[in-house]
Amino acid sequence: MAELVGWVDPDTVEDQWPDAVLMEPATLATLLAVAHETCAAYAPVVPSLEDGTPGVPPARYVMAQILQARAVWAMQRQSPGETFNGDGFSVAVYPLDARIRAMLRPKRPFGGLR
Repeated sequence: MAELVGWVDPDTVEDQWPDAVLMEPATLATLLAVAHETCAAYAPVVPSLEDGTPGVPPARYVMAQILQARAVWAMQRQSPGETFNGDGFSVAVYPLDARIRAMLRPKRPFGGLR
């Protein structure tokens, strides 16, 4: 088991992101670190345990970090005028898209009531 980068073990990323195995380990670690910083700024704080050690993040935080790393990687590879199909349509990847935000802060019925 490799050292965690944020909430993610880099050795397990390929289960969710198969292209990650093609990257240099340093590049993957950088992408995961950037993704963790972005996700941690938006997500509610993971509570610490009574002895002060960090708590275990929910699985959705781990998944959100991997998806955000993949989005940053795709953003770097896409040029401003990148199109497909010849129709002139392009796809922009936003810094923290709605799917990832929903994983970090899921909507609850009736606002904050549980």
